This record gives sequence, structure tokens and C-alpha cells, in this order.
Amino acid sequence: MDRESFNKMLLIAVGGFAIFWLLKPKGLGTLAKSGDGSKSLSGDSMKVTEEDEKNAEVVMTAYMMALDNQEQMPILNELNSEFMKEFGLRAYQNKEGQIIVVNKVGLEVLKS
Repeated sequence: MDRESFNKMLLIAVGGFAIFWLLKPKGLGTLAKSGDGSKSLSGDSMKVTEEDEKNAEVVMTAYMMALDNQEQMPILNELNSEFMKEFGLRAYQNKEGQIIVVNKVGLEVLKS
């Protein structure tokens, strides 16, 4: 590998890292050490609010109705996309058949 191609690869790597650093999500919380030395995520986004719980009931009802109507997966994905835009929540059905509503960071808000 000659010097010029090495410089190009280095520039691409540094540029990619810089772009990632600039565009990374900011509000997901940070790792913080608690008094006993264990690490946990902290931040406002890691809490389930009363508003999330109320909205989760709406999301769960709509998702259950869609499942009862035997909607196809693309329709369910589109529905989840709308839930995420409007409420910051999404729903899914686990292997046991339970419907679970989670927030943006994946924290469980409601479970059927």
C-alpha cells in the first residue's frame, strides 16, 4: 500500500468517525455509577411517565384491533411508525402471544 492510498483510508476513517460523533443520538441517557459501583442508564428518557401509560393504552388497543382484523405485517409496521411519530411508543407481539408496548429506548410501558 502506498502512502497516498494510506492517507485516503485514514481520511475516510477519521471523517466517518467525525460524522458518527456529530449525528449520534443525544437524549438516550448516560451510563452513571451508582453508590454500590454498578452502572445503570440515567436520564429523563429512561422513565415511564403517566402520559406514556395513557398513550400506551391507546397504542395497545389500536394494535390489538389490527391483529384481530388479521392485518398483514407491512400494515402493522406502518401503524407502529405512526405510533412512534405521534406518541413515541411502539407495540409488538412476543412469542407467547402477549402484546407489549415499549417507548423509544425499549423500556416496557404496558403488557397485555
